[in-house]
Amino acid sequence: MIDGLIRDIGEIRDIGFPVFARGIIPKPGGKFGEGLFHGTVTCGGVCVSPGDIVIADEEGIAVVPVREIAACHAAAAARAAKDAAQSLDEWEKIHRASVMAILTEKGLEQHE
Repeated sequence: MIDGLIRDIGEIRDIGFPVFARGIIPKPGGKFGEGLFHGTVTCGGVCVSPGDIVIADEEGIAVVPVREIAACHAAAAARAAKDAAQSLDEWEKIHRASVMAILTEKGLEQHE
C-alpha cells in the first residue's frame, strides 16, 4: 500500500503483486532522500505501524493494528462458524425480515 504514485505497473501486473496506490507515474523517484524504516506511516489518513495487518481488495483497505489481531481473528472465526451453521434459505429469510423492518420503520407502506 502506497499513499502516493507508483511506476513499473506493467511488471507489477505481470508478477501478480497486489499494489494499492493513488496513481501511476513514469518518472523514477530519488534513491537517497529521507526515508523511514520500521516506523509508523500514514496512508490515506490511517496510521500503519510495524506488525499491523493490511487487508485490501478493489473495494477498500482495512488496517488491523497489531494489538487487535487476536481479537479480530477470534471475531472472524466466530462469524465464519455462524455463517457455516446457517443455510442460504435461513440467511435469506432473516435478511428479508431485517430489510423489511428497516423499510417499515422508515415509513414504507406495504400494498398487496
